[in-house]
Amino acid sequence: IETLKSVNQELSTDTKKLALEKLELLDSKDKIQEEHQLLNNEFLQMQEMQKTVQQNIRRYDYPEWTLPEPIGFMSAKTFYENKAFPLVAKFKDAIKKIAAQLTVLEEKIKSLTEDVIWYKAKVKKLVEELFDKDKRIEKLQEKADDLERVKRHAGAEQIDRIIEIERQRDGFYSSNRNQEDKHR
Repeated sequence: IETLKSVNQELSTDTKKLALEKLELLDSKDKIQEEHQLLNNEFLQMQEMQKTVQQNIRRYDYPEWTLPEPIGFMSAKTFYENKAFPLVAKFKDAIKKIAAQLTVLEEKIKSLTEDVIWYKAKVKKLVEELFDKDKRIEKLQEKADDLERVKRHAGAEQIDRIIEIERQRDGFYSSNRNQEDKHR
């Protein structure tokens, strides 16, 4: 009977703890889902930036970005100074801008990839914890069912009375401990 009392008390305590832990895990899961949504939005923004870069690249296919044919008896020096050099300068500026945008995008991709890896690991850990908690809850439920069987066999009133007496005794001991701790 003493064993049943202690088992019942342990079961109720463990059940309460597991319920709190489960709520905490569910809260963590919600937070991770929110962060995942934010990352997904940022990823979509990066895709939009990539489209913009592609449009910028297509912009350089127009005639203003092509080298014209030399006119009649134009000298090589004149052609270089008036036509080729300005076009090459435009290309250099455009390439510098694209390279800068590419560097920014690569850094963002690297950062987001690291975040995704971290979140995947965290989600995996939380899922494992949830499975562990569910297993513990199942075990506690089995113990509670066993206690109910004992109640049916020995009589519910007698078992309830024993449990109540033990709870009062434990309450007495815990209140004495609290008073002793206050005096220290």
